Amino acid sequence: SRINREIKDLGSFTPQTLQLITWYVEPGSESSATVALARDVLVASQQIFETFNVFDGQATSIVIGRTQRFLNETVSKLGCFPNLSMTFDQHLMGSALCNDRIITMNLSGYLFLESLRPINSADETRPEPPLNQTSYLVVERNAAVLAHEWAHSVRTRIAGGAVPDGEPKWMSEGFAEMVDGLAQARVFSPGLTFPEMHAMTVRLFSNWPTRCRLDLATYRVPSPQLAGCEYVLGFLAMELLIADHGGLGKLLELYKAVTVYRTFADAFAVNYGLSLEQFEHEANDYIPSEGFQET
Repeated sequence: SRINREIKDLGSFTPQTLQLITWYVEPGSESSATVALARDVLVASQQIFETFNVFDGQATSIVIGRTQRFLNETVSKLGCFPNLSMTFDQHLMGSALCNDRIITMNLSGYLFLESLRPINSADETRPEPPLNQTSYLVVERNAAVLAHEWAHSVRTRIAGGAVPDGEPKWMSEGFAEMVDGLAQARVFSPGLTFPEMHAMTVRLFSNWPTRCRLDLATYRVPSPQLAGCEYVLGFLAMELLIADHGGLGKLLELYKAVTVYRTFADAFAVNYGLSLEQFEHEANDYIPSEGFQET
């Protein structure tokens, strides 16, 4: 309920910052129902930011396609050459690339990947299944993609134009998961409340109670141990940070503080009056009680 209060006063205005987006959509993808949902949630995510007077912007390109050829060619023409070695040298699903100035959405991946594997030509040509024949968990995940990656981009702009050095992976992904969760609760209200959004997020990672049992600090840096745990554990940690430590506005102030203080940990300590380690200990106690019971 405390987090619900963060979004109750959002208006229906069109966010100003979205005018800075240039869209590159592969022919045949522009009529996708999944893309339409993702765009609605993207708009709601920027409504949230502008409600907290975050109007900072940089030119951002959003590239949406069904084929690797379109994604690769478009991203390259935009002067971005990302390292995709962790995803089979493919644009597997969604990413914020090249200092978060380019967002990609591989629609084929979102429609048809249920496990980590390469995209094949059959995936790229299969027709999009109707939403009413798709699991609500998959629809939720796919609707979130643009808002999630946009949250990364906005965070980078707030922090001075570069990905914050020393920001824990659990916080980076947890922040983006929280923003897209709040945005979906906004778009699909009153039918979707934040507590329901919480339950859906936890269930998206149905095996995390057995797979993600290490302390939160373990998920600070990129490594094979992350295994997706940074998303769900980060989301739960953000719930605690927002609910008990000053709300969403305070969290956004943290990223502004990154431009002033020497390290991310210093900015966190000054902004919240407790160290990053102290908060991680709090979150380690909170996460099992809030997450394990939902699975």
